[in-house]
Amino acid sequence: MKMNKEITISNIDELIDYLELNYDSLSEKDYGRILFETLDVYASKLETKEEAIKQILDYHKLISSRPKQWEKPFFMD
Repeated sequence: MKMNKEITISNIDELIDYLELNYDSLSEKDYGRILFETLDVYASKLETKEEAIKQILDYHKLISSRPKQWEKPFFMD
């Protein structure tokens, strides 16, 4: 993911650490892009960093509980 400077986020802990340090300075657009590129979700920036981190952890928990794209059956019969 590229922002003003290049960063690499490879797991949920790095995402949380990045947001802990940079949440207040992120624009709505940058926040949405980070969530889309890391978790593949669309989300708006929340009022507080704490709310955002809780929401991200909830997204991560839900995403982790689902089968990966290549593990899904072709037909749901």
